[in-house]
Amino acid sequence: MPEGHEISGIVHYSDRVNEESDMFSEHRPGDAPSEVFDLREYNPGDKLNRIHWKLSSKKDEFIVKEYSLPIDVPCSVFLDLKCYSDDEMTLPVFDTLIETFLSLSQFLIDNERVHSVIFFNASQNLFVERNISDSTDLSAVIHEIISSINDNLFSQSPEQYFSENSYLSFASFTYITSSTNETVLEIIDKNVDADYKNAVIIVNTPESASEISSEYTSLALTPVVIGKITASIKDIDI
Repeated sequence: MPEGHEISGIVHYSDRVNEESDMFSEHRPGDAPSEVFDLREYNPGDKLNRIHWKLSSKKDEFIVKEYSLPIDVPCSVFLDLKCYSDDEMTLPVFDTLIETFLSLSQFLIDNERVHSVIFFNASQNLFVERNISDSTDLSAVIHEIISSINDNLFSQSPEQYFSENSYLSFASFTYITSSTNETVLEIIDKNVDADYKNAVIIVNTPESASEISSEYTSLALTPVVIGKITASIKDIDI
């Protein structure tokens, strides 16, 4: 099984409202009466229909219900499983790719940040999206990724996914890849709507990492040297 590594950065709790969503923010109240976000003391101006009458009678003071805010999955990780070289570094690169995703997802879980992962499921021959809210979800996703991989490590190019999904909107979007394909990076920079956008790029050597420079207006690039995940991801904004 892949191994997780400790990383550091800033997790933002910005949410995108979607009134039709069945997921709710853990950080901001809203107006969806189907879910209660919090209970608090009454303040002048609060709506009477939000008073929790049964609890108020027990406490001998008015208690108000704050409803929940329906949201889209707040942040997404795109895991590019395509192999861009066939040499002695293929497996080390692939291992680092998977472990980088695992480390990033666990970092989000530790910070109570619901997220999704998009990847190409080779056994189904299509891109899939899975929501992750805890370690159980993450374990299931890792199992699905590993069990779906073909012997030749085939994966469809991310360009196909972006061409089939012309409008994408997230609170944050992180692209994990072992390629510096400028076409894909430019698509993310210009066409993906997100408050925070990252491209985490797996490279063979520290020298390769130093050659990566970000010339994008809204996309932050983070090179990750093979086997150096903790040292490489120290201040990601996600």
